[in-house]
Amino acid sequence: MNDDFLQATQRAGATENLPGLAYNLVQVSRWAIDQPSTVSTVLLPKVRAALATASPKLRERAAWVFWVWMAGQKDETFDHAERWRSQVAPVFGRVWPLDANARDPDASRNLVRMALESGDAFPEAVEAIRDVVVPYEVVTISGWLQGDQSHREATTGHPLAFVRLMNAVLSADAAAIPPDLGAVLDECLAADSSVGSDSALLRLDALRRRSAT
Repeated sequence: MNDDFLQATQRAGATENLPGLAYNLVQVSRWAIDQPSTVSTVLLPKVRAALATASPKLRERAAWVFWVWMAGQKDETFDHAERWRSQVAPVFGRVWPLDANARDPDASRNLVRMALESGDAFPEAVEAIRDVVVPYEVVTISGWLQGDQSHREATTGHPLAFVRLMNAVLSADAAAIPPDLGAVLDECLAADSSVGSDSALLRLDALRRRSAT
């Protein structure tokens, strides 16, 4: 990948070939991970910089590419946790921008979808994304974050990670608090009472009480 391509990525707007650019950024990053360090240490920071300064639409699409990679094809059978640990996480961790101004709701939604596909590695995926996502609309937790059986298994099987994920993506706006937040928090506490001392749960419980007033 040359600097011209990276510069084109940084300039890309809504009218550009965003799907192709985003796909190529992720694919070249996957390739670079397997190359000698002389290649990856130069290329991967360039990809991160390009994503940091790209349009929100391009980051949204890049997050979508990561999600689809993690989810696999409809009829594909594989170990989701192993894919996260051996393939997706090494790339994501080195190219996704940490800059606060590179965070937006649409990309965040796709990154959460990616994490929900990580199976038994769900806690690791949550740790990888929770500092780079921002709140977005979640109408109901059971429908939007636990809609698929595999997502429900990941979230109920790892209550602390799920609480921390909810804390990262739920807005403090009382009008935006999902009506089933209380029931979900009770479920998490029933699964693991130690979750009750985590700062994320304390904040979410405050949101629950605020929405009830």
